[in-house]
Amino acid sequence: MEEKRAINRLMNKAASSSIGDVELVIFVVEGTRWTPDDEMVLNKLRDGKTPVILAVNKVDNVQEKADLLPHLQWLGSPDELPRHRSAVC
Repeated sequence: MEEKRAINRLMNKAASSSIGDVELVIFVVEGTRWTPDDEMVLNKLRDGKTPVILAVNKVDNVQEKADLLPHLQWLGSPDELPRHRSAVC
């Protein structure tokens, strides 16, 4: 179990250090849990200008889907994350 946590921390660290070098971030979170590392990445995303897509994984493991709402609300409203708007001609 500790090995899995170490891998997760390493992946979060690598992802957070490269946020400024990408055009789009797909932020994948587990719908059944939240970690301090996830919170660290989220705070970096909120401070940046890179557009973010939030993807919630493993929602099929949540018995009551309404239980996800407070979790998602805690992640923040769309206005708190950078987004990109463009017009297609």
